[in-house]
Amino acid sequence: AVEQGARAGGEVLGEGEPRADTVKFNVGGRIFEVLREPTLSLHPGTLLSTLAEEHSGDDPIFVEANPELFPYILQYLRSRSIHIPITVSKGAVLAEAARLGLTSIADG
Repeated sequence: AVEQGARAGGEVLGEGEPRADTVKFNVGGRIFEVLREPTLSLHPGTLLSTLAEEHSGDDPIFVEANPELFPYILQYLRSRSIHIPITVSKGAVLAEAARLGLTSIADG
């Protein structure tokens, strides 16, 4: 059994031990580093926020998503707005956002 808060090296994150300010996501082999506060904390209940909350290690969290579209998702998380170039499918970005629990992206 794995203890909640266990690190990759078997070390357990203590109650008072600070967590890293950033979290890394591995999306299709590409690593994206994101601030926990405020970027992810502004979107509680999303898959990325939940994964980050449950993760205490330094290793990247694997996310099944399109690495070409993921930067647009991060842009939305950071600024609550998104600018999609004409060469990128808006529908594909919205579908990717929905898979990651960002249903509010379609409202903006």
